[in-house]
Amino acid sequence: MLVRRDFDDIREIRPRAALGALIVVCAMLVLVVRLYQLQILRGEDYVIQAFANFRKSLFVPADRGLIKDRRGRTLVDNRPSFDVFMTPAFCKGKERDDVIGKLREHLQLTPEDVERIKADYQKSWLSRDKLERFKPFLVELDIPRDQVDVLEAHRTEMSCVNLIPTPHRAYRGSASLGHVLGYMSEVTPDEMDDHPEYRRGQTIGRRGSARRWAR
Repeated sequence: MLVRRDFDDIREIRPRAALGALIVVCAMLVLVVRLYQLQILRGEDYVIQAFANFRKSLFVPADRGLIKDRRGRTLVDNRPSFDVFMTPAFCKGKERDDVIGKLREHLQLTPEDVERIKADYQKSWLSRDKLERFKPFLVELDIPRDQVDVLEAHRTEMSCVNLIPTPHRAYRGSASLGHVLGYMSEVTPDEMDDHPEYRRGQTIGRRGSARRWAR
């Protein structure tokens, strides 16, 4: 009697087990088909989208403090200017050559400048750090206003080029105060090697008040 009852229970459970197995098989089949679509059929599209999915960060220097005398007269202040930067990750191959050609025309670059830009571009792509190609490098420092207008007019043609507003020091004091006010100049390659936070084109204080407060 007990054996008969166990047999009836097994017969009752068997359809449920078959249904459960069918559901699991169908779910796995759907999963396999979806993975095939994502990785095989559309894999290349998603790789391109993943590569383009990033945040672009630009370094914008802050205004430097004013230096005044005891009567409130300004001895050193800031004048507005623009520096030109290029981000290698945004232009590759033929596009890179087109952009460099337009920069040479718009900024009246010398052959030496063009070679320097190409060398900096290549250095970014050959770096072991893959994020290096997303870091802008300096193309031209403190360009005239007419060149700023030209680059702004052709911005859509050069998506990898950025104009960064950069304050530059303007000294209005007497030349006799040079030993006190000091001066600023661009960082050297050796200083950039010793200080990774420095970038080409950045100016730092050298002597006097400029050295103390204008870093």
